[in-house]
Amino acid sequence: MKFKHSYLLILLALILVSSCGENSDGLKTETHYFDETNKAWIPDISKNQFIMQDSNGISQSFTRNRNQHEFNKSWSSVFWITTLTTYTEYHFQEYQSSFQNHFNLSLSAGWCPFGDEICITMNGVHFAYDLTLNHVTRVGTNSETISHSQTDEGYSTDEAIYSDVEMLYNYTVNGITYDTVLHFTLRDFTNQQTELTATEIFVAKNIGLVQYTLKNGISFMRK
Repeated sequence: MKFKHSYLLILLALILVSSCGENSDGLKTETHYFDETNKAWIPDISKNQFIMQDSNGISQSFTRNRNQHEFNKSWSSVFWITTLTTYTEYHFQEYQSSFQNHFNLSLSAGWCPFGDEICITMNGVHFAYDLTLNHVTRVGTNSETISHSQTDEGYSTDEAIYSDVEMLYNYTVNGITYDTVLHFTLRDFTNQQTELTATEIFVAKNIGLVQYTLKNGISFMRK
């Protein structure tokens, strides 16, 4: 009986807190913003088109058809009563080429100890990378994904991810040198890869996609 009364008192207290409303002082709110050093991973929004040329001299133009910047909202609750509202900064860009190739890039704000997460998709291949902990958190294809979830100790590693990311500095493509380039190499799902699978993806700060290479060895480079 004492347990029942204690439960009712706790529930009543939570209801009283929740009755203050979402914007009242009684409900905690958190907002997570991008780290200033990571904002530059979002390509310049004033330029909505770029050209990629393959190693055979064939060019295709990529056009941005979506640019979305917002704060995603989530909730924490106890006994179905909201106790914390969280707003997380998020930016997403989507591109499509004249050959129907697709490139997407997004940035999601992190919170301590985790960093901002950049997510890249090139056709059917996608990966996510923690820019603070230098950790590939997710990699996948159209049919399968391997992911590492956040825990109190860091990221879970129940499933091995063999794909990797390295930062290249002063990397040159078609005679143009980029200060900082994120280089992803796909090493998972080898049984699913075809000759047209993008196995390497290069993304430069402030610019976006600057190069990608298919399993058949053909590279596409930014002009």
